[in-house]
Amino acid sequence: MTRTKMVRSIVAFCMVLALVVVGMLQPGLVAVAASSGEITLKGENSTGSEVYWFDASVQHPKDYTKIVGFKIKAKMTKHGNYGAGAQDDTYQCGMVICSKHAHGPSDYEFTYPDEQTPSFDADGDTITAFGVGDAGWLVTMAFSNGISTAEDAKDGDTVTLTYEGSKALFKKGDPIMTVVSYLGDFDYKSVEWIVGDPEPDNELEWNPVESKVYEDVATVSKKKQNGNNYVDIYVPDTGRKSYPVVLWIHGGGYVTGNRKNTLVKSSKEYFLAHGYAFVSCEYTLTEYDSEGNYGKAGMPQMLYDVKAAVRFLRAHAKEYKLNTKFICAMGESAGAGLALMMATSNGDSTMEDKSMGHSKYSSDVQAAISICGPTSYTGIWLWCLPALLGEDATDVTKAAENLELSVKYSPTERVSKDTVPMYLASSKEDQTVPIAMAYELYAKASLVMSQDDLTTAFYEEGGHVSRGTFDTYEAYTRYGEFLDQHKYEYLPKTTSLVGDTFTKNGITYKVTRKIATNRRVKVIGTTKSKDATSITIPDKVWYKDGYYEVDKIAGDVFSGYSNVKRVTIKSTKITKIGSNAFKGINKKAVFYVPQSKLSKYKKLLTSKTGFKKTMTVKGQ
Repeated sequence: MTRTKMVRSIVAFCMVLALVVVGMLQPGLVAVAASSGEITLKGENSTGSEVYWFDASVQHPKDYTKIVGFKIKAKMTKHGNYGAGAQDDTYQCGMVICSKHAHGPSDYEFTYPDEQTPSFDADGDTITAFGVGDAGWLVTMAFSNGISTAEDAKDGDTVTLTYEGSKALFKKGDPIMTVVSYLGDFDYKSVEWIVGDPEPDNELEWNPVESKVYEDVATVSKKKQNGNNYVDIYVPDTGRKSYPVVLWIHGGGYVTGNRKNTLVKSSKEYFLAHGYAFVSCEYTLTEYDSEGNYGKAGMPQMLYDVKAAVRFLRAHAKEYKLNTKFICAMGESAGAGLALMMATSNGDSTMEDKSMGHSKYSSDVQAAISICGPTSYTGIWLWCLPALLGEDATDVTKAAENLELSVKYSPTERVSKDTVPMYLASSKEDQTVPIAMAYELYAKASLVMSQDDLTTAFYEEGGHVSRGTFDTYEAYTRYGEFLDQHKYEYLPKTTSLVGDTFTKNGITYKVTRKIATNRRVKVIGTTKSKDATSITIPDKVWYKDGYYEVDKIAGDVFSGYSNVKRVTIKSTKITKIGSNAFKGINKKAVFYVPQSKLSKYKKLLTSKTGFKKTMTVKGQ
């Protein structure tokens, strides 16, 4: 592997930031120059990033609530540098963040922990982020569905930043979009807004919860502290006695990054909302300088560190309200590699150092989730070994020892019938940790483990640890299902909930079946306003101890909702729709159903259910 490729791969391991984007566009209108007052500079934040307000009501005073996208013409007057690239003017690019609503400069404070990966806590207001120039590709990993454009752009070039969306960007009385020159300097020339027919902005099918946060908690005594034995602990503040644990291990090619950089920000909030504590762990890194030279090895100390953290959590479980009977090790990239090492080394005394403390407690984990994690350091993957062993990896006097260690630290070599359940997530577009690694581990594991203990999510698209692939609703709900499936092997099951009723996002459900692998609910009512124009019936909903699939819709549920023009049924399990369930909704309403169930649902939606000939059923 060339040094350039290796450096790019290592840096790519730890690109960790957050934001959200959605997707479809229609032809735009004529651009209006910045001099019109439509684009206004509101100041700079503490790091010099300029903050602008774009007022959509200047061009569209009456229909800005139908705007679904935009094209911004901007001149990159000076490039910036991503992460530590500022030290030697490498990783040149410009990055621009676009957010809903009017935000001031103080809302955009960016930090660079240890001069490594920049950190920015985004929120739901963010629309997208653009990466411009040679290293603009990093935006696709740093931001959820970030958009890389104009890769050849240099200082002084004018580029067009195009966002393609399907949902309304503005609500009545709030026509402002905030645009921030996150990296580099931009002169915004004009904007053209794209007006369309926005899709309904469906609510989350879960609600975030408050949590208690314990930061910078030492996991060993002062005498044993090596500077990397710390965790940050997040515990849901929902009144339960204790919570099972997700132990997060950051990425960074084993040479960079820290526990403050949590790639899966949305997943983290989801875990907390669904009854899991989230613990972010530090570990010793392999030394690596700006010239691409390795120094002192991080291994085995990095593995000792994360295992010491597990023992600490068990020793202090009561203090932090943790149920450590179930701990799932989870990480991205290098952190995922460590999580897989933990999954394949339970009970191996040579893989931990109990002299670090809490020796009476186990460092075993009960499951592992790997996001783009390396699985082997042998054979064709031997090039990965220096990231673990540092300068020792190229010491010819240690060749035999290193060969043994490459096997010892490879999950693919260690996997056995005793390996705990594993979730392997990877992408065919990953050029940093090839998906072939995940394939190899899965193939080997399939020979010795139960298929019930192996879950895979192999994506066609999505770069290395891209949040747009691995931190989406689809992704984190699958993580949740994996966790729920396996925690009950260690935790007592909830008593029968059959007959319980509950309401989520304006729809009331009744539990009809409660079996660990076959949970069902029925839609029995709604609390939505009669002014509602759309209804969404999800495929599954969370209730107390796990997900319940929606398989029935009771009669008269949505009867009389005359403004409803769109009904989205996401569930593929519907077997019955009651009489007059949709009686009285708009006579031209469109039903969107899973494409695979289109024929079935057309048969279910009869005149008895309130469906009229003037209505339409479409697959999606």
